[in-house]
Amino acid sequence: MTRHQDVADAAGMPLLAEAARRTGDVQVRARGTIGGNVCFADPRANMSTALIAAGAVAVVAGEGGERRAPVEDLFAGLRRTALAPGELLVAFEVDGADGAYEELTVQPNGVPIVNAAVCGGRVAVGGLLRTPCLIEGVEAPEREAAERAVAAAVDGGEPLADLHGDAAYRARVAAVLIVRALRRATQTEEARP
Repeated sequence: MTRHQDVADAAGMPLLAEAARRTGDVQVRARGTIGGNVCFADPRANMSTALIAAGAVAVVAGEGGERRAPVEDLFAGLRRTALAPGELLVAFEVDGADGAYEELTVQPNGVPIVNAAVCGGRVAVGGLLRTPCLIEGVEAPEREAAERAVAAAVDGGEPLADLHGDAAYRARVAAVLIVRALRRATQTEEARP
């Protein structure tokens, strides 16, 4: 039941706060919940990508009790979750959320075409595949490494394409956003005392 605005105002979780601030307009942030946003399972959702990068764990309750799963395992396809009938997402467990978030949108605070988030060596991208995903094999802000990692993800998944961009365009944008997010995260780490 945590609302986007509550996360946007939270101290100590800059990655999640930034993603929350870019979600919709003030009315959406004031009423929409993080859990509802994730369970809508839009592959381009700001919070899903940020939570995956942060290594968040979803707590799911059902008739058989509670279970925990990495957030990336909640998605079964385009706007489909892996929740079983009778299961309910009740919480997210996040140890740290210090990183950077980048997105490309048609309009400010609109639904991203592609987004990327980095946190503690984890890189996640939304809008590239039919589900938000982890990107393996890119640790430094190098364009070639990001392009190779994105290409590997596309080869192993189901690329997303719509009127805002085909799979090749989304892959190019994802690589650029990953590099930008890695640069920002690195600058933030270097600025700490």
